[in-house]
Amino acid sequence: MSDNISYSSTMDAENIYVHLSTVDRSTMHTMLQRGLYVYFDVRGKKKKKVAIQYPINISPPQRPNRNDRDTGGNRAEVVEEKEQGPDIAVLVAEMPKMALYTNLDSEVEFHLDLNKLGVSIKYDYDTEGKILRYELTIPKHRIADGESNFSKLSIGIISPKIEEEIKEKSSNVSFGGGGQGGGRGGQGGRPGGGQGSGGSQTDRSQQGERPEETTIDFWFKANFAK
Repeated sequence: MSDNISYSSTMDAENIYVHLSTVDRSTMHTMLQRGLYVYFDVRGKKKKKVAIQYPINISPPQRPNRNDRDTGGNRAEVVEEKEQGPDIAVLVAEMPKMALYTNLDSEVEFHLDLNKLGVSIKYDYDTEGKILRYELTIPKHRIADGESNFSKLSIGIISPKIEEEIKEKSSNVSFGGGGQGGGRGGQGGRPGGGQGSGGSQTDRSQQGERPEETTIDFWFKANFAK
C-alpha cells in the first residue's frame, strides 16, 4: 500500500467538499481513465449506500496502431508515449461530463454542467508541479437528511475494477466461484477499503502495453474542524 494520494475534506453550512491530489503518474491514469467512486457514510462506517461515480461509461484507452508505431517519425516519442501513457493535461481537457449519483436504490445520471443536484466535480492539472487535483462538492442533503450529524462522516475513495481484472479472476475460479458485483463504467470497484492512508496498490494484471495503473481503495474520517 503506497501513500500516493493526499486527501482532505471540508464542510460549510450547505456542502461537503472532498479534495484529492497526487503526483504519482500511474495514480493519475487510474483516476482519469478508470474514474472514481466517492462514498459517504454519515454513521462513520464503510457502507456504500451513497456515492458519486465520475466519470461513467468510459471507453478503454486506445493502443497505438502497430503500423503507426513502426512508420511514424520520431521513435523516441513513441517509446515515451508507450511508457508514460497519454498526456495528463490532454486527458483532463477531454474528460467526459457524465457522472452518477447513487442514494440507496436510486441512481441518477447527471451532466456536470447541467444538473439540479448541486454536485460539482473539477479536475485540475498543474503542468509545472505535475500535480493532479480533484475537487468534489456535494450538498449535505444529498448524503443524509437535515437532522443528521456529520461529525462521524467517513468517505471512501475507490477505483472501479477494469474488465481484464474481472476476466482474470473469473478464469482462476473453478466450479462457479463468482466475482464481485458490477457498477457502471468499469465493472464494480465496490470492495471494502482499508482505513485511510491514501492507498494505491499497483495493478499488475495483464498490463500489456498500457501504462501501469494502480488500484485505489481507502476510507478516511472527515474530521471536520469544530
